[in-house]
Amino acid sequence: MPKEPSLWRRLVGFFVLSGMLPLLGGGTAAIWLVWKHALNDSQTRHLILAESLAFQIRETLRAHEVALGHLAGLLGEPDSESGPQESILADHMEALAAQGVRIQAFATLDKEGRLINLYPRHAEPFRLNVSNRPELQKAMGTGRPAYSTVQIPPGFMEPMVSVAIPRGSKTILGLIPLAPLNNRIQMLSAHGEAMRLILTDRAGVAISHKDPLVVAERLNLGGLPPISMVLEGG
Repeated sequence: MPKEPSLWRRLVGFFVLSGMLPLLGGGTAAIWLVWKHALNDSQTRHLILAESLAFQIRETLRAHEVALGHLAGLLGEPDSESGPQESILADHMEALAAQGVRIQAFATLDKEGRLINLYPRHAEPFRLNVSNRPELQKAMGTGRPAYSTVQIPPGFMEPMVSVAIPRGSKTILGLIPLAPLNNRIQMLSAHGEAMRLILTDRAGVAISHKDPLVVAERLNLGGLPPISMVLEGG
């Protein structure tokens, strides 16, 4: 008699079949739901909850992508008057941050990956050659948003992920700080001690975790089951 798959493997299978493993940008990140479940817990309820959380996390990331598209529309061309423009952008970014959508910096690039404009003007990462960044190449190749692994960009002191978003003949490249993103994602899993939600990049580095220090210190959780099981399986 065949052995019934464990809850871990059923969850992994669920996310794979739903196109949610990896969650971010096809090969960039993954979502892991870790339960401290008792023998009487309902596995069906857990799977329904997993589906709901995966959808909400997608919507959280989508909110950042929409915000970047909106901000890029306000950015204008590099030869436009920058004073009023920067004031408007600062106000919009402050309003977005109050809603839990924080964008640290962003730039618009041409179809060759060359810088068109950026905000803020001193954003150091975008003044480097970004044309060969994997997330940018993937976004330009697929026409869909793509995310980087966890990084601390030059000129900054906190971990972030970058997202590349194709928009016609241009691509938007934005930096998303992990601390506020982590807070927003963890609010989705506020179900007491019964569940813990972990989001990692494709290398196993924490993007979201109940303990904010795990994210701030860029700890690699790739050795934890079931994370290692899926990472090893590609």
